[in-house]
Amino acid sequence: MASCLKYLVVMDPDAPQQFALTRAVSLANHSGASVVAFACCYLDEQSLLHFNSRHEAKHDARQRLEQWIYNQTSQLHGRTRISCESAWNEDCVTTACLRAQHHDACMMFLDRQCREPLQRWLDQAPTPLYLTAESEEMTGGHPVLASIFPRCDDDIHTALNHNVLATACNLAEDTGRYLNLVCALDEREAIAEHLGFDYLENLDTVQLAIAQQYGVDPARIHLQLGPPCSVISDWAGQLSAAVLVVGNSKGKSFTATLLGCMAERLLEKYPGDLLVVN
Repeated sequence: MASCLKYLVVMDPDAPQQFALTRAVSLANHSGASVVAFACCYLDEQSLLHFNSRHEAKHDARQRLEQWIYNQTSQLHGRTRISCESAWNEDCVTTACLRAQHHDACMMFLDRQCREPLQRWLDQAPTPLYLTAESEEMTGGHPVLASIFPRCDDDIHTALNHNVLATACNLAEDTGRYLNLVCALDEREAIAEHLGFDYLENLDTVQLAIAQQYGVDPARIHLQLGPPCSVISDWAGQLSAAVLVVGNSKGKSFTATLLGCMAERLLEKYPGDLLVVN
């Protein structure tokens, strides 16, 4: 990947450890990207009473925040270029997403245990959103696992599958990991669509077609019948995936709603690193 890439990391001063920052810097060391470490600050009316003016409060809060960001980033060693930025705004979600657009960032990093509702981040993120778990980064040998929906032929699914696969491929290449695909087929939908069990008995053929379509070794494609959310999270756990890459659509169609709900449910069910692609 080109060295012009940029990651934006949303930091939380109240968190004891900054897993999103360390994960972003680790990936940037492989990809050659630069990192923008960003955080928001804002004081309520009661806190503002301790200052002579609102301007003084804003200046003091941002100065202390920027020093904290610098202290956090200075502990990281490597060849990655890291810049520190802050903003005075009560709405951290919107502010961070606008900052990502301003920098033309290709990925945003965020700790899963953030204070703001994760659904807002999913709705507003202008880039793939890397949600880091509260754990150390997995070392080599753990694959990148991408979840795709091959049975859907509509334009939304097709475009999203390609975006998920491209993002997962780049991530696997940058980190020297193998790429695996997980494809969940809802048994009830398959039976209703095909009016019988013939389709369910021919999974090997479906697996081979997926391998040919996406250029992935069939041995690294995990096709299983069952509730998609459970199938995807179970395979991610079974493979000890370094990161699970899933799609999320922001449209208003039924398909978009289904995909959005899927990403949201996986956040509740799967505890590891999750990269959500729009």
